[in-house]
Amino acid sequence: LKLGLRNVDLQQINPLLALYKTSAEGYANMALQAQSVVGQAAVYGQADVSELVIDGQPLGDLLVTSTYDLDRQQADVYARLIAENDTLALISGTLGGPQALNRVDLQARLNHSPIHPLEHLLSPTFSDVSGRATALLFLKGEWNKLELTGEADLENARTRVGFLNQYYNINKKVRFTPSSIVFDQAAITDDTGGKGRLSGQINHQSFRRTRLDLQLTAEDLLVLNTEPNFTDAYFGTGRLSGLATFTGPIDLVDIQIRANTERGTRFAIPLDAETNRANLDFITFVNKGDTLVPETEEKGFEVRGVNFGMNVTATPDAEFSILFDRVAGDIIRGRGAGAIEFRLNPQGEIQMFGNYTFSEGDYSFTLANIPSKRFRISGGSTIQWTGDPYDATINLNAV
Repeated sequence: LKLGLRNVDLQQINPLLALYKTSAEGYANMALQAQSVVGQAAVYGQADVSELVIDGQPLGDLLVTSTYDLDRQQADVYARLIAENDTLALISGTLGGPQALNRVDLQARLNHSPIHPLEHLLSPTFSDVSGRATALLFLKGEWNKLELTGEADLENARTRVGFLNQYYNINKKVRFTPSSIVFDQAAITDDTGGKGRLSGQINHQSFRRTRLDLQLTAEDLLVLNTEPNFTDAYFGTGRLSGLATFTGPIDLVDIQIRANTERGTRFAIPLDAETNRANLDFITFVNKGDTLVPETEEKGFEVRGVNFGMNVTATPDAEFSILFDRVAGDIIRGRGAGAIEFRLNPQGEIQMFGNYTFSEGDYSFTLANIPSKRFRISGGSTIQWTGDPYDATINLNAV
């Protein structure tokens, strides 16, 4: 049986690819042959895909050819990916065999090839994966139990840690084992000059059930970069030096940080955020004739799938703020020192523990129609947290 197809729009198969959380674009021309060999169907021939796009990322033009050897009961496969007259990938090897018709034995030589397909292995913790790699890789095994081995040199690799809203750049050789991707002191940088070293591995079972076991040693690294708003339970810019670990399943990752603050850190807890406004109703008028009390809908910080813990030794290089009412200008802001533990569970519930002692600061106080008055916070003033971040014990001496 022979089959020829021209200008096949690959978007037609996206409903099927959606099951694997991927998509494809491009146009394919195919000249295929099919025959039955010892009760098994064999399909071979040639396929040309122009302007191939995977998950919205252009890859180039793909040429795939295969021939079938009846004696070996095996298909010889050759593929070439080309973009702007440069060969980005050469893939060769065999499919099938007399003992296992679903056997895969392929070799891939990558030459500055895009790495964004790795995002399927890393999401949802890591996203926006970009960059390129030069590598020699081997893919072997049966279709339902494939093993990838080899080494790759990352070039301008970049990814976003969604929970921290921060991008990081990685440039280093990584190693692929049958069940993991291994990092050995890979250089990490942010876009402001902070740096770190990444070690450990990303474990998987045939590219499923991904688990992290990573350690990041940071040096003045930007680990928090969220804009002021009226919805989040905290925001700011965090520059830290210390150790961070990422462990556990990729969809329920455990992030633990133990670090010191660096110059440029600005952390704010907004008590006027929508998530916290219920705590600011100092006076409540009640109609005693009401027999029904409306239920209050509790809102938590909109983070899911992360167990986060941070033990920070705050230094005077960092600025800390409590925002009672930003519209009126009711704000405590200052610098100081202390040991603070911050916890966030997968349900979005926040806890804080520790003590913070001001060395300097100011308090812009407002009340009703009284004009705002600014007080200078004396050194030795303290804030203590014992769990609820919005129920801290504040002991201020202000003049």
